[in-house]
Amino acid sequence: MSLVGVGDFVAVGLTVEQFQQKVINLSSERLVKPVVTVILKEFEKPHIFVEGEVNTPGRIEFRSRMSITDAIAMAGGFKNSSKQSQVLLLRRIDGEHASTRVIELKNWLRIIAWKRLSRCRPGTWSTSRKTH
Repeated sequence: MSLVGVGDFVAVGLTVEQFQQKVINLSSERLVKPVVTVILKEFEKPHIFVEGEVNTPGRIEFRSRMSITDAIAMAGGFKNSSKQSQVLLLRRIDGEHASTRVIELKNWLRIIAWKRLSRCRPGTWSTSRKTH
C-alpha cells in the first residue's frame, strides 16, 4: 500500500479496523489528530481449485470445515473415467512451493463415516445389547 506523505507499507492480512488504525498511526507523524475512514469495497474470498477428473473443474469458494469429498461434490462429482480411490492433495506453502499428499479416498471415507456415525448429537439414543 502506498500513501502520499507516508510512503509504502504492507496491508496484507489486516482487518479493516487494523488497516484504519495503521493509516492513522502513520499519518499522525505528519498530521494532528487525523480522521480516517476506510471502506472495504471488494475482497478476494478464500477459494480452492478442484482439477482433474471431476465434472466441473476449477475454482470453488472455500467454506469452513470443507472436506475433500465436499470439494469434489461442489465440482460436480467424479467423472465416470476417474480413479476414485485416490485423490492428490496439494497445499501451497508459499509462492513457489507446495506440499503434496496422496489421499487413499476409500480408506479415508471409511474412517470419516465411522467418526460421523459414532458422534453423539442431541436426540441420539445409545443402547447396549445383552450378551447370552
